[in-house]
Amino acid sequence: MATLLQASSRQVSVTTIAYPPSRQILALVKLPNGTLIQTILLTEGLAKLDSQQVSSLPPDVLTSLQQAQRSAQQQHKNLWGKS
Repeated sequence: MATLLQASSRQVSVTTIAYPPSRQILALVKLPNGTLIQTILLTEGLAKLDSQQVSSLPPDVLTSLQQAQRSAQQQHKNLWGKS
């Protein structure tokens, strides 16, 4: 993650999507190369999707994030590691 941010001169764009009932801000954080930080975290098994909060995401973004999470699960990365 640090390498990606260094390569991008620490410039990111943040798009606020919604304020779910939990009153937490749901936002997408995108690097200059278009990569979502959420995708990186999910692919590495460092985060997982909250089904209640992602319902307001655009369908294409949701599908991409779900695929990233599935990939980490199948590879048993970090959160999805075998116990």
